[in-house]
Amino acid sequence: MRINLLKLSVMAAVVTGSLTNCTDTAEKKVDKAEEKVEEAKKDVVDAKKDLEQAKADSVTDYAKFKMEMDLQLKANEAKIVELREKLKMEKKETRDKYDKQMADLEAQNAKLTKRMNEYKEGTKEKWEDFKTSFNKDLADLGKSITALAEKNMKK
Repeated sequence: MRINLLKLSVMAAVVTGSLTNCTDTAEKKVDKAEEKVEEAKKDVVDAKKDLEQAKADSVTDYAKFKMEMDLQLKANEAKIVELREKLKMEKKETRDKYDKQMADLEAQNAKLTKRMNEYKEGTKEKWEDFKTSFNKDLADLGKSITALAEKNMKK
């Protein structure tokens, strides 16, 4: 009987130890999971801050670019008006010769203005592509206006 009682006591101790060990492991797992959740929440907060900063930088970059391009577009407009005024002093045949070219330049300038105003926010890659192509188109227009002005001055 003592042996049975001893066996029963040892088994009870083993079972109790196992249950206690299982409970500790479960508690540790819960604690680790809670720590991971807290870390994930902090990561989300940091990511949101980074996103807000990136958006703010993007908006600032767009506003700065738009302001610079608006100034250039207005300068183009002023050059075209100045050319038109100079052409008023010329003979009718000269005015007629350059009139269509002036109208085309005005249309291109208006098209670029509209394109700038209608740009919608997109990825950084799309923004960079937009800026590159817009700068090229604006530079080409500026060269065309300058070339027309030089032709007009030679006469």
